[in-house]
Amino acid sequence: MKFRQVFIGCYFSFMAVAFAQGSAAMEPVTPGRSEGSSVLLNSAQDPNFPLCDDAVLKLKIKNVIAMYEKLHPQKSPIDRRQRALAAKKDMDFSKIDLADFKPSDNREVATQMIMHKLGDGLSDEDLRLCASFNPIINKTVYLLMIKKKPQIIYEIINYIPTSEKENILTFTD
Repeated sequence: MKFRQVFIGCYFSFMAVAFAQGSAAMEPVTPGRSEGSSVLLNSAQDPNFPLCDDAVLKLKIKNVIAMYEKLHPQKSPIDRRQRALAAKKDMDFSKIDLADFKPSDNREVATQMIMHKLGDGLSDEDLRLCASFNPIINKTVYLLMIKKKPQIIYEIINYIPTSEKENILTFTD
């Protein structure tokens, strides 16, 4: 199951990047922008991670969620409509300082961060946490970015209903 989610996530991430690169090629290059990237470059930004509200990243997240919804259709018409509305809702992620995050804020996120730190030998510099409240599903959705050379792994946490076995959608850059 997890392999299928990762494979599908990778496929849609690849498609989103290909689409974004085609769109970026049509955009004029402006000072302060790297060519082919929608991420503004400035001294306050970490060059290892995209911004939490990056347009290309948002598109990748929407594609991964759309694929999940396609593979896991809701049986009830009410649930189906709620999930469709939740998927349409544009998630405006904002960065959360890891020092300010407490395990009581969200156990699933805390577990994932600990697993990556201990299991993969990563530090806080290798992680970025973003959050967005989705009023349709009435919960905060988290985006955990994990820097593993040479790629970034993205985990969407708390979007999937907790009744599912796996509560994390994963894709890579």
